[in-house]
Amino acid sequence: GVFCELRRQQEALAVLALAERQGFFDTARQYRNLSDVYRMLEIPYKAGQVYDSAMSRGIVPRDAATLEYLADNWIMAREWDRAETTMLAAAERAGGGRLWQRLGQVYMEQDRWQDAVSALTRAIANGVDDSHAAHYFLGVAAFNAGDASRAQEALRVATRGGRHQAAARQWLEHVRMESGG
Repeated sequence: GVFCELRRQQEALAVLALAERQGFFDTARQYRNLSDVYRMLEIPYKAGQVYDSAMSRGIVPRDAATLEYLADNWIMAREWDRAETTMLAAAERAGGGRLWQRLGQVYMEQDRWQDAVSALTRAIANGVDDSHAAHYFLGVAAFNAGDASRAQEALRVATRGGRHQAAARQWLEHVRMESGG
C-alpha cells in the first residue's frame, strides 16, 4: 500500500506478487488488490490469471460483479474466448441487460455478428441504461449478420438519442444505400 501511495506500482507489484506466491493471501480483497496493480501496470493477462485462480479456489466469489471484473481483465488482454465465457456467466447471474450488451460487444470484437445480435436483443429485452446505444450496436451487428431490415429498425431507434446518435445516422444511411432502399 505504501508503494502504491508513493506511485511506485512496480515495487508494490513485486511485494504483492511475492506475498501471494508465499501463500500469505487469504481474502478476496488481497487478490483484487494484486489484480488491480497488474491492471494499473497494463498486464491484464496476469491480472486475469491471478483473479481467476483465486475464484477457482473459492476465495473470490463467483457473483456477477466479480465475474464482470474478471471478464474485463480478459477483454483488456484480448483473450476473447475467456472474456466470452466469463461475461456470459456474469450476464446470467445479473439482472438487467447491461452485461448482455457487453457480451454483445465482445462478440462484435470477434466478428461473431449473429451471436452479437442474440446477446444485444437479450440486452434490450432485459433493459439497459442507454437503450439507444444498445440499438446502435444491434443495428451494426444485424447489418454485418446480413439482416438489413433489422439493422434499419434498430438504427432508427438509435438515431433518436444517446451518444451514438450521429454514428447511428451514418450507419442507417449506409445500410439504406447497401440494401437499395
